[in-house]
Amino acid sequence: MALPVYEQLLNNTPEGSYLVSDMAFPWGTSHVSGKIKAPLKQGNHLYSNLLLRSEQLAFDQQLLSY
Repeated sequence: MALPVYEQLLNNTPEGSYLVSDMAFPWGTSHVSGKIKAPLKQGNHLYSNLLLRSEQLAFDQQLLSY
């Protein structure tokens, strides 16, 4: 079911653009790495650097509000 979406991401998505998904959407393979962004799931890695962690959590909030 997600294969047509992956093909669009690979072939028709401008550099720097990505699909915003919910946590249940399959992230696919490394071929589409960086082309799908979803909110953090329980158990995801958080940066230990406080500045990076703050940016990571702010981006997560943006994804959730979208």
